[in-house]
Amino acid sequence: MEDLQNLSRPPYGLPYAVIQLLLLAFVRYRNPRVELTLKLRHDLQTRTGKVIAQNRLTSSTVVELTWKPNIQEKFDSLIPGVGPSWNDTLVYAKLVLDELRQLTISPKLNLKQFACSMN
Repeated sequence: MEDLQNLSRPPYGLPYAVIQLLLLAFVRYRNPRVELTLKLRHDLQTRTGKVIAQNRLTSSTVVELTWKPNIQEKFDSLIPGVGPSWNDTLVYAKLVLDELRQLTISPKLNLKQFACSMN
């Protein structure tokens, strides 16, 4: 996560909170699909107060994260996503519930939509 330190210095000068938000948004919006691995003894919690049991944040778990100062110290590395995506499993899931639909995500991040989804 040395890049976080580089982005927070001149000439960029972005505050850590903004860098964290952009990184978590990148993980959330899956284009490309990535996961954020966590350090071994992280103490990150969900909004319900439970410690995150996994050693990684994915597009589906990042929304449950409790935001706190210096959260970047718990991050280890950004890696390509593993396992099948929703669209890969949809054919099988539709056998159980035919109303399910394919997931489409715009490659461009709409900050207004992101702000609304965070509430």
